[in-house]
Amino acid sequence: MITFEEYIDNNKIAFRIAKQGYYDIDSVKSNFYKVLDILGDFDKTEYIAALTLRLKNKVKVKKIIEGVETFDYIKTDYPIAKSVANAISIKTTRKFWGRKGRHNKMPMVFAIESSKNWDKEHIHALIRFADLKQYYSPHELSMILRGICYTFEEVNSRDLTAVEIRMFHYCENETKQLGNSIEYICKSTANFKDHSYDPLLDFTKKPL
Repeated sequence: MITFEEYIDNNKIAFRIAKQGYYDIDSVKSNFYKVLDILGDFDKTEYIAALTLRLKNKVKVKKIIEGVETFDYIKTDYPIAKSVANAISIKTTRKFWGRKGRHNKMPMVFAIESSKNWDKEHIHALIRFADLKQYYSPHELSMILRGICYTFEEVNSRDLTAVEIRMFHYCENETKQLGNSIEYICKSTANFKDHSYDPLLDFTKKPL
């Protein structure tokens, strides 16, 4: 298929370290191949989306204090981002797979990353639109996915830049774009030297 060595070199490592402060090449390489395994074999008739989703700085949560319903705002963190990623996998699978999605989810993988510049949690994802019952153009797929992302309270529906999507064929001719996209999301797995958590998330085989 494709190899990690095709998409990594000393210059890229130096660039990642300069931006992140750390790059665990062994973790990134291991997760690179995990992503390929999750996405599966090439199929030139199918499309894949590279998604970047920025979350709000804070989200509103409901609380009940002494029987009185009230609301509070909490800072967006890893558990909230993970919850949004899982919800995207559920909603996307239900939309495109229907009843088939009760036991498995569409091939997709998520990575959660903290931004030093924005101070916001944001999500990267690769979503393969596999085994669809009808044809959708890449524009239609992109618009449906975008609409799903904007349904969440954690995403600012008024921010047109909160959701970024690139669509391309899942085939041999797009391996360069695919390999670079996989390495980019896997770099998030190198953010934490103590490996306190793995930002790479796979929900594909978990029941809905």
